[in-house]
Parts: sequence; structure tokens; C-alpha cells
Amino acid sequence: MLFRKKRSLTPLQSENDVLIAAGVRSHGAIDTNSDVHIDGSFSGSINSSGLLEIGKNGRAKAEINARAIIIDGFLQGKAYAKEEIAVHNSAEVQAELQSSTLVVDKNALVSGMVRVVR
Repeated sequence: MLFRKKRSLTPLQSENDVLIAAGVRSHGAIDTNSDVHIDGSFSGSINSSGLLEIGKNGRAKAEINARAIIIDGFLQGKAYAKEEIAVHNSAEVQAELQSSTLVVDKNALVSGMVRVVR
């Protein structure tokens, strides 16, 4: 599976990655080919051809389109991933989720519509 490997302790894997750091609140639209990591608060839309990760303390009220999505924090809105969405046990999701693969850990909170497409 795509998300069984632990990521490094450094959230940014390359200098082109987008980071919304803890304590930062941001609103708007992000359109990138790089990975996106949210440890702060974001509202708006995100389009990424890379990985999008919402950290344990991250909060997003957004419409998200990405290659793959990892949720450890809070998401409200819509999330569409081409490959996989992983919802970890610390996550709270109030969203419409759509992907070809969905992994939900025990104790994760998920409410909304889920669509798994081939």
C-alpha cells in the first residue's frame, strides 16, 4: 500500500513542497505540482499533482484534488485523490471523499459521502 511507509520527520521532501506551518492561517487557492503539507489552518481549494498531507494538528476546510491524500488532522469539504486516501486514527473528516483506494484506520472519525471508483 502507498502509505505504510513512515515519512521522514521533515515534512518537506523537496524545496518545491508547500508547507502551511503550525500557527499559520491561510485562505485562497493553491495550484502546484509539488507535495503539500498542512500543519496550520487552510481554507479554500488545493490542486496538486503530488501528495497532500494534513498533519495531526492541521485543519483544512477545502476542496482538494491531489494524487494521494493522507489525513491525520481535521478536514471539512471535498477530497478527490487519483491513487489513494488514507484516514489515520487521529483524523476527523466531515467530507465527500473519492478515490480508487480508501484506507480508514480504527478510531478515525469519518462522516460524509464516500465513493471508491475504479
